[in-house]
Amino acid sequence: MKKISTLAVALITMGSLVTPAQADVVPTSTLPSGYYKIKSVAADRTRKNVFNDFSVSGNVNNVTLVGEAEGNTNNYIWHITNDGTSTTFGIVNGQGTPVTREDGNHGSLGVASYSTLTPKNVTSLESVLFGEYLHNPGNTDENHAYGDYKGLAVWASTDNLTTRWKLERVDVTSKNIYTVSSITMNGVASTTAYISKGEEKARVNGFFISDVALTQTDFTATTGYDAEITVNDADKTISVAYTLNKDGLQSVVDEAKELLNKRGVGYPLKTSAAYIALNTIVESAEQAIKGESTEEYDHAYQLLQTQMTTYRATTASDQIQMPKDGKVYRIYALWADGTKVYAVNAGKTTADSKYYTSGSKTKPTDNTELWVVQKVGNYYNIASAKADHLFTYVQGAGTGKTPYTNICSYAGATIGQIKIGEGTNNLHIVMNVDGSKMDQYTNTNTYNTGTWSTEWVFEEVTDFAGQPVNFVASNDGQNYATLNLPYASKLPEGVTAYKGNVSGNEVTLTEYKHAGEVLPANTPVLLTATEASSYNFAPAAYQAAEETGFQGTLAATAVTANNAYILAKKGEEVKFYLLNSESNTVNANKAYIVVSEGKAQAISFNFGTTTGIHAATADAATVAPVFDLTGRRVVKVVKGGLYIQNGKKFIVK
Repeated sequence: MKKISTLAVALITMGSLVTPAQADVVPTSTLPSGYYKIKSVAADRTRKNVFNDFSVSGNVNNVTLVGEAEGNTNNYIWHITNDGTSTTFGIVNGQGTPVTREDGNHGSLGVASYSTLTPKNVTSLESVLFGEYLHNPGNTDENHAYGDYKGLAVWASTDNLTTRWKLERVDVTSKNIYTVSSITMNGVASTTAYISKGEEKARVNGFFISDVALTQTDFTATTGYDAEITVNDADKTISVAYTLNKDGLQSVVDEAKELLNKRGVGYPLKTSAAYIALNTIVESAEQAIKGESTEEYDHAYQLLQTQMTTYRATTASDQIQMPKDGKVYRIYALWADGTKVYAVNAGKTTADSKYYTSGSKTKPTDNTELWVVQKVGNYYNIASAKADHLFTYVQGAGTGKTPYTNICSYAGATIGQIKIGEGTNNLHIVMNVDGSKMDQYTNTNTYNTGTWSTEWVFEEVTDFAGQPVNFVASNDGQNYATLNLPYASKLPEGVTAYKGNVSGNEVTLTEYKHAGEVLPANTPVLLTATEASSYNFAPAAYQAAEETGFQGTLAATAVTANNAYILAKKGEEVKFYLLNSESNTVNANKAYIVVSEGKAQAISFNFGTTTGIHAATADAATVAPVFDLTGRRVVKVVKGGLYIQNGKKFIVK
């Protein structure tokens, strides 16, 4: 024991010096070797019972868990060995696993395992502090969440109720305790293989506690293996020798094939090294199955397991399928427990009326969950298929924060999923599990439990027809609309797009794009169509915005500029009419004109080769062929229609 000086004793007596908790030799009188349950003493914690379970989904690091229910299966029981000569004692769980704590986020911030623990000044088992400072996370602490459980954490150098634990002795009097002494897989010792007894599992050094003597018939081998199970009733040990059989190898081959057949964003390309290697090993394993050699079975099995691990870890952007330019996706954040929250354009705004993207746990049916991807250089611009907003997160808690319309960059991947970041910093964009908003994570770590997830799934949608645009008939025989989309789009059959140049009371129109051509993103235009009906503008691969002489909106916008004109129909005539300053909202995805001077109530169309659409009249009765504005030859003209003859536009009187 460490001695304390006479001066220190005097200071302690005076109350001016406090002795730190010291690790001491653990007395067997207080803590004898035996079987124990470990429970948190923190009264405010709803989860108190400490256990291990290597079958819990998402617990890839086999972190020790804390749950609400008290269990009596072997994974809730801990074997402690203490010879009374050391400051530590040995500990192993009934599953044969050690105490394992994490620093948060499924162990991505650090993991440590302990086969011994260091209690400090053990005088009672009702409240023990360990030198490893094992900590029971808070009830709402999502940084350590594993579904309904919390992962055992650490709170360095802290002594409070959340780092103190009760060791409760388990009475094993008259019980039969069997320890797993060895497990081999095809002759090689294994620390991960296990044997089962009912709902209980145990690896090497694990144990089963039973009221009665056990035999080999009480145990179940791992599927896909022939097993030789030996139960030694004299020394209460269990040994298992597994040999992979044909069915076992076939199940792994099937697993690998299923993995290879999964396509889409986040999965390795068929041209990737990982795909080619795994596919080659699958073919080799299928040949091995045709034979009877257990050695070949095992060799193929080991190769498959190794390459599947490599395949799942493939994250390089040139090796996996990335979102395709111009394609439409249903995008959702995915949690380790399978929870999905779809990113939706639900029109939510901050306190100061700024839009941000929110989420929904149910898949919408109104296209609010559909997003168009545009590849802009090395980044991805993600626009709502409804065309009025972009993929937008709100940084920080609460409303009133500044929304960020982000250009998303690739920030790593988990197979079938990708992580997206803002700008060049690769700090992940995350979704809140309640769908309230998206935010930016404060570091580059992955996270898919509790409140947030950094994991995004892009599910391609192939039945989205495009943005519908309604055309209005005018008395000049044309059908008009304006358009401004945040993504590139393909002009449908029968539609022509125009640039405009305002001079006086006229806008001179120049043919810009024709049916089948791509209208660049964020490029406002005037449109004409052959019918006064609705046309769908399907998304296309990104093209950068071009100047057209028009200005445009995405969401409905109040235009404060003087002399702004919008397309409208008054009576039977469609023109650009002066916007009312008292009612100045321009609808979503529209083009409009702003002139520098003048207060004309309307601006007429001039299609370039005429002096104005209303003055442009001609007699169609000539021998020269006549064409409509899409270039198709017309046999019979219609009164009031606009046509082209001899290279000039005219209206039939």
